[in-house]
Amino acid sequence: RILKLPFEAELPQVLIYHKPEGEIVSQDDPEGRATVFDKLPRIKQGKWIAIGRLDINT
Repeated sequence: RILKLPFEAELPQVLIYHKPEGEIVSQDDPEGRATVFDKLPRIKQGKWIAIGRLDINT
């Protein structure tokens, strides 16, 4: 027997962001430089995950 329960799954949020040169991809920078995460909207649950070119000069 299959028991069906109501379930609301949240869809993942995907954001395409064009990183300007000189901005770093890090959650925390000990040198205090600007990061891509400084400009992203806050999310209630979970965290943003960076995918793609991560070096500072691109």
